[in-house]
Amino acid sequence: MKSEYTEKIINVSDIQEFPTELGSRCLLLSKLGLNAYYNTEEEILEALETTAADPNYLEICLQYSRCRGFFEQFIEGKTPFYEQDRIKLAEYKGKFWVVEGKHRVCLAKRLGIEKIRAQVYQLKEDIYSRLPGSGEPGSYKFSFKLETDFSRYSFEGEIALLWLGKIKEKYMYIDPFLPLPLHWGFDTEGKWTELIDGVKAKVETHVREEKRLFGKGKVIKEIEAEVVIEPNHKKTRIWLFSVKPTKKVSNIFFVPLCDLEVKTLYRTGCWRKKHENRIKRITI
Repeated sequence: MKSEYTEKIINVSDIQEFPTELGSRCLLLSKLGLNAYYNTEEEILEALETTAADPNYLEICLQYSRCRGFFEQFIEGKTPFYEQDRIKLAEYKGKFWVVEGKHRVCLAKRLGIEKIRAQVYQLKEDIYSRLPGSGEPGSYKFSFKLETDFSRYSFEGEIALLWLGKIKEKYMYIDPFLPLPLHWGFDTEGKWTELIDGVKAKVETHVREEKRLFGKGKVIKEIEAEVVIEPNHKKTRIWLFSVKPTKKVSNIFFVPLCDLEVKTLYRTGCWRKKHENRIKRITI
């Protein structure tokens, strides 16, 4: 995925966004009531961006002796402590993302520093660019029907696929690193389940068998699902898809999503190209 590091002088404006993985040593986040290990990337990024132009918040940063030391070297035209601890960036076609040196890059952006020294490696593909938001909050309903005699399958309708960046603790059996298909594997018996503040879902499955005098019988599964996304939902990653079968596949549960009809209905938060690439490879 990456090549060797090379040293470069980088325009700070080409570093795409504030680094958010600042740990517990960021005094500014602490003063804003944010915790780098509890709050979402979206909440932290919003706080860093909205306070960047206000000198009062910069004064808070400089109360921390470590950042004060960075500041003193920046105003001397140096990249702070570069020889002892190199800043490292990933690059793709002139765009940069921070790998190491997050606090120094954050302060450089807040100070309006034009250039810094950094060790850079070239990405062979874009994995960090943000995906644009899509859709509007609201209620989304889904209906899906599966018929099978266990030798042949037929499908009708669409399945909801919901991917969330942070889920309420009591639902942590849901994998936060993969999207959740709202079918019989997540049957809530028609009862609402709150996944995060402002996002809830319900799924109801009906199964019946049609017996035959000769030959195999048929099993029919019908799934009704609904997802409600409130306008004031928690600031985190939310990605809602609809997934439909295509004529070229015989069983949609044994092929990757790139072979199905997948449509984004709603997307918000810090989704990146690497998430889009992962979506194409998984199965539901």
